[in-house]
Formats: sequence, C-alpha cells, structure tokens
Amino acid sequence: MNQTKGPVFTSHYPALKRRANSSSAASMILLLFVGLFSCKPAKQPSSATSRMHTAIDSIMPQRLKVELVQANGHILSFWGNGDVQDTTHIPVGISSLLRPYGANYDTAYNILRVPKGETYAVALSDGTSIYLDAGTCIKFPLVFHGSKREIFLVEGQIYCKVTTDHEHPFVVRTSKDEVVAPGNAFNVSLTGGQSVISSMAAMCTIIDDKGRPTRLSPGQQAVRPPGGKPFVKTSFSPVKTLSWLRGSRLFTNATLAEVCSTIDRVYNLPVITDSLDLHKKGFNGILDKSVHLDSVLTNLCDIGGMRWYIDQDQQLHFSKGEN
Repeated sequence: MNQTKGPVFTSHYPALKRRANSSSAASMILLLFVGLFSCKPAKQPSSATSRMHTAIDSIMPQRLKVELVQANGHILSFWGNGDVQDTTHIPVGISSLLRPYGANYDTAYNILRVPKGETYAVALSDGTSIYLDAGTCIKFPLVFHGSKREIFLVEGQIYCKVTTDHEHPFVVRTSKDEVVAPGNAFNVSLTGGQSVISSMAAMCTIIDDKGRPTRLSPGQQAVRPPGGKPFVKTSFSPVKTLSWLRGSRLFTNATLAEVCSTIDRVYNLPVITDSLDLHKKGFNGILDKSVHLDSVLTNLCDIGGMRWYIDQDQQLHFSKGEN
C-alpha cells in the first residue's frame, strides 16, 4: 500500500450508499451491466465539472509516439492511429516505413512498439492485418520466408486477420506459447498476467512451452493462468473481447486492480489505491475513451463506494468513500 500525502483535488461528491435488500442489489447489478461508470455524472454545477476536467487534464501525460526499430538499430517514430475503428481496411502497410539495410534486410526482424494511450494497425507483406492495443510490442520480418509466416508478440494484445495460406501457416509466438493458423481471425492477449487466445472464424492450434496442443474451434478461447498451468478452453463474447478495437473496454465482475490496470494502459495514467480492501470490489460496465476520464472516475467511485483525488505529486488515487 502506498503512503498518501493528502488530496490537492478530490471528487467531493459523496459515494452512493449501498442497501442490503435484494431488490436494490439486483437494480445495481442491472445498472452496472449497462455500463453506468462510462456515463456522464449526475447533474453537477458546470463550474464543478469544469474544475474536475481541468484537474484531470493537468495530470494527463503527453502523447507518446509509436516506435519502429529496424534490425540495424535505426528508429522511426510516428503518431498512433488513436482508436482502431475500422478492421476491414488498413491504408498504409508497415513496409512503406522501412528502409533497406542490406541484402538480407527483408528477413530480419523489426520491432514495433505501441505505447500506452495509443493503438496502431499494420498490414504485413502477405496481406495479414495486425491490430495492436495500447502497450503492445511485436517483432516481425518485412517479408516472410520459409515454411511458416512467423511473428512474435512480446507484450500486450493483438488482433490478427490472417490471409489464408495452408502451405505456410501463420504463427504468433509468445515467450511461452505459439498460436498456429493457416488463416483465421483471432485475438491474443498477454495482459493481466495470463495468456488468452480467442478464435473468431476458423480452427487454430495453440502449443504451450511443454509441447501440449490445444485446438480451438470458432467461438472458443483458451486461457492459461500464471504458473505454467495448461490452457483451459471456454466460450467467450466477441463483443467483450474485441471491445478494445472500438475504443471501449467491457468489464464483467472485474477487480479494481484490473480496472486500474486498464486505465493505465488506455490513458497512460497510473492509479494508486490507498487500501487493499478496495481490491475486493467487483465492477461491471464499460470504460469508453470518448468519455472524459473525470466522468469515468466519478461514476466508478459512485458504484464502488470510493472517491478519487489527486495528491501533491500530481498522482491519481482511489480511496474509501465517506460512509
């Protein structure tokens, strides 16, 4: 638990009190499910809203650029796409940004880093489209050679729309596992300390670091918890899993730690929780980046019986709300 220095700016609106009866609990669950904490706050004086906007804007970090590190060490930087809205078309292939650096430059691996707060999308040489979430890093060649089309997911989350080629399967490698698909649309996430692979349109195979295969049909996902345990297959909701492509994040019974981690990734803004008791709370709803962050925080605090504030070091905190 981090020591606090007291608030400089705080969301001073009292948290909603919880009632013990079952009917109010049911209504709360219903409200949460439709994404209460992404909505705008209840009526507030415009001056108060303006002050909260200003307070949050004052601590927001500057935008960071996407970095492309070529195999020869040359670094290119450029702005991200903002929110990925169109998964049917990518206007510019990454190859247009690369500079030749020798006879074998096309087989060497390049590194693409997308910082927190940004997203990016690239078209690879075979026509495969890769969508990169905030805080994601991949390694890829300019041109695929050999029997496999292979890229590496170093960290973060990607969505792949793979051009079908049964003779040259597409492979996404992580530090422990690999996903193999001749052609498919699938999502690979390394966030939250676990591996999650979700298959959208066709069969794919996951092979873990112990050589154990897991085959996924369309509509199935495989989750591998930390600790080297085998993958477990489940069904999943594409709307929830792919919500990040539309600039929003859907939560179902998520912990506050998960919500804070997502805020950090989406806004590049770390959040400190002042009490470990807050981590026990569960949240359902939508984090929509088109909504100003102070509105998200205020409604999140109303739901969780908390308050948010900014300390003297310009750090954002969640603390227990007033009773």
